[in-house]
Amino acid sequence: MLSVKNVTKTYLITKKDKTKKVTALNKVSIDFPETGLVFLLGKSGSGKSTLLNTIGGLDSFDSGEIVIKGKSSKDFSQSDFDSYRNTFIGFIFQEYNVLENFSVAKNLALAIELQGKKATKEDVDKLLNQVEMLEFAKRKPNQLSGGQKQRVAIARALIKNPEIIMADEPTGALDSTTGKQVMETLRELSKKKLVIIVSHDREFAEIYGDRIIELKDGKIISDVTKKHVDAEHTKSGVSVVENRYIHIKKGQKVTKEDVELIVNQINSNSESDTIISFNEKTNKTIKNVEFIQDDGSKQAFLETKQEDIKTKTYDGKSLKLIKSHLKFSDSFKMGAGALKHKMGRLIFTIIMSVIAFTMFGVVDSFACWQRGTAVYHNIEKTNQKVISFNKFKKGEWGDENAKATMADFDALKEKFPDYTYYPMVSLNGGGYSSAPTVKLEGNSNQIYFDSSSSNPAKTPNISKAIYVSDVSSLGFELTAGRLPTADNEIAISKHNWDCMKENETLKGVTDITKVSIKVSVSYSNSDDNSSYKKIVGIVDTKDDLSKYLNMDKSEISNKRYEVEQALQVYSYRYVFVTNNFLNALTKETENSYGSSSYVYAKFGDVKINYGTSYRYFKCLDFETKYQEYLADHNTKKTQYEQQNIGSQYPSTAKTKQEFLSADYFYENSASYYGFGITDTTRSFFDAEDKFIPLKDNEIIIPKDYLSGVINYQEDLTKGVKFSIYEDYDNKKLIKEFTVVGVNSSAYNNRSNIYASDNISSEYLAKLQGYDGFVTVLKGNSSDKNFIEYCEKYNSNNIRFVVQNELTQTLNQFEYIIMSLSQAFMYVGIVLAIFAGLMLMGFISQSINYKKREIGVLRALGARGSDVLGIFLNESSIISLINFVISTIATFIVCTLLNAEIIKQANVNITLLSPGIRQLFLILAVSFGSAFISSSIPVMKISRKKPIDAINNR
Repeated sequence: MLSVKNVTKTYLITKKDKTKKVTALNKVSIDFPETGLVFLLGKSGSGKSTLLNTIGGLDSFDSGEIVIKGKSSKDFSQSDFDSYRNTFIGFIFQEYNVLENFSVAKNLALAIELQGKKATKEDVDKLLNQVEMLEFAKRKPNQLSGGQKQRVAIARALIKNPEIIMADEPTGALDSTTGKQVMETLRELSKKKLVIIVSHDREFAEIYGDRIIELKDGKIISDVTKKHVDAEHTKSGVSVVENRYIHIKKGQKVTKEDVELIVNQINSNSESDTIISFNEKTNKTIKNVEFIQDDGSKQAFLETKQEDIKTKTYDGKSLKLIKSHLKFSDSFKMGAGALKHKMGRLIFTIIMSVIAFTMFGVVDSFACWQRGTAVYHNIEKTNQKVISFNKFKKGEWGDENAKATMADFDALKEKFPDYTYYPMVSLNGGGYSSAPTVKLEGNSNQIYFDSSSSNPAKTPNISKAIYVSDVSSLGFELTAGRLPTADNEIAISKHNWDCMKENETLKGVTDITKVSIKVSVSYSNSDDNSSYKKIVGIVDTKDDLSKYLNMDKSEISNKRYEVEQALQVYSYRYVFVTNNFLNALTKETENSYGSSSYVYAKFGDVKINYGTSYRYFKCLDFETKYQEYLADHNTKKTQYEQQNIGSQYPSTAKTKQEFLSADYFYENSASYYGFGITDTTRSFFDAEDKFIPLKDNEIIIPKDYLSGVINYQEDLTKGVKFSIYEDYDNKKLIKEFTVVGVNSSAYNNRSNIYASDNISSEYLAKLQGYDGFVTVLKGNSSDKNFIEYCEKYNSNNIRFVVQNELTQTLNQFEYIIMSLSQAFMYVGIVLAIFAGLMLMGFISQSINYKKREIGVLRALGARGSDVLGIFLNESSIISLINFVISTIATFIVCTLLNAEIIKQANVNITLLSPGIRQLFLILAVSFGSAFISSSIPVMKISRKKPIDAINNR
């Protein structure tokens, strides 16, 4: 069944010096029988224990092979050796090596359960009774004596009914009486099994052994087998055994020949004493010791021959190995048992892990933050119904204002048909502030409401113009007058009218139609009567402004920004105009020479920086402008002369050349539309300094665009192309031009691009549209989906952003969130690595503590995966603790951060909403880091040879 062929094993004396080796086994070959008791004898260092460990798969060897039932170990993996032990071998160790965490009964059950079988109480009790340990079944090993532990070890080796039992000095730690009992047990077992015992006790070997193999310096120096030796008999029946013993049966008559034989035997013995015993007890002892039978024959150890070894023929194909299976409950118990050691280190590891994993949870809460969700929750908490949305386009540096078209509204209607969309135009109100300019009929003085008033809530504002045929559709009420029917009419909110009435000029005015208000989308302060609209109606928007109206000056002073932002949510900002006038407002940019926008372009192969602001495509008629300048000059000169201050005004107008100079344009409002004359652009003026009109495929671009282009002036002569795109990633080409010149003029950080009037009109038309829309929410769950959809960029990189008290605040918080996310992430990664190293160190300490126990499990047949499972369970317990505490900590931290944000920003928003995703993230990070941290040291111990683990090497 078991053969060893030319096995060689060497050890390094020191790990550093690989040239100094000791040969533990030197080409050892042995064939073992199917059954019997085989002793391996020899002095310390002879190689007997190494041989046992090698044939038991506990230790490796350098060359040779072990053949088990016809299959060579050359085909074995480490896992196969584990399964070989699990299937065929029961180990009995000198140090017992029973598992301290389990009871006596469980030690036995564990061995049979590793084979995937169920350990019944009857089977366990039967074996315990066989070794006289049944009454100790529930005790732990630390409650037993050495002999009792060894008997438990024997029972454990027998529970799975192995074909081979291997024992290393099984009586070495026992007293003589207990040792004899153990040997008797093993001899009885050897009748049906192969029992291999390593021992230094030759007496025991000769008494109990069937075969004795003696080793010295790694070689077999003796291999003898106990054989039957017949005695020689005299005529009277006296037996002579090996010329060493004379056996006379009780009652037998001795003849003279027998006496003469005895005398001659005594006389010829000069090497030892001769004792003639007539004591029955003494004679029985001698017979037992010398294996003398009743017929006078005896058993003696003679050289082992091949015919003495009874074996069967195997082909190796019938070998079936049982892979181990350590039950989860046992694995978990062993893993949990290690946690009680190194508690200080464990607690510190958990604390560091919790901090790291909490940071990951908070960071992911930041990362998962949805602006639309935050806006919805705010709207829900503040019970807002009428909401305005502005259209934005995605740019490299963030949102860009964009014009909304009816196509945008149609797309929204298709997805959310239950909502009504009222197009909206954002107004300036006449001037650079959002407060409007007002005129009273019969009074030429303008009434200008300064938005820097001590109470912003009492400052009228007309920031959004919309058209509705019935204000009740928005939940509003017409309280005075009517809605506008003509383009020169307007209806304002009740709050606006209440604010305006407080002005000294308007006090006592009851007829609202006597009051006009300036409505414009431009930033011009010029007094253009066409932009004044007569107030014909007052609309109550049903908003509760008491919170802001009742603030005292000190509170407003401290929270002015918060108050202004909060007031943006209320619909008193709306004014109501006719549909025709609303549409006219969207085309107002045609009346100016340009419009703010952004250019996405390439100059040849050079990409223009994204987000460059520019004035849109309008070339000037310089001759007309020059004539306008001359007329204005002459008019003002006359006025000055009539006031007798003509000396204070230049008497001579600028020449056309001076007028066209860049410096002059920079000093006058004309520079708002003009461009500086440079050598490059000078060629586009004729002899009379009239501008030569550009062709539709020609363009003049700002000099600043070319700051990063080498030799661009030389390139211009080659007709370099300038391509303009609709999107920032240069995927949607609008038009390609030939660059014919550059200009150096800029105004308010905007660069001027000039093209033909035809091209200008075409692209100005693209700008026509609405700023966004107004809608009424439904007050149900569909609002959340609607707002979240609008706030997200769609496939065209377009989104509609809610305009309320959160808009500016959320823009700031988005930047803060990105910054905090990165900071938290980096700190979290560092702490996670540190926590992982701490956990790895803890698991390594635990492995060192349980190293012997691991070795015993491996000797019983457990595989490396079983060992890994034990420590994964240990780390999983730690991970579960980390997960629970980190999850609670994440929710607490997010709650505190939300509370602080609400306090500091004075807005009711929820930035951090940890949920299922964060829960699973913390779970994954906790268990993932634990798996990685524990796998590395566990894989190392699982690859260690079982005997090294048992011996704590």
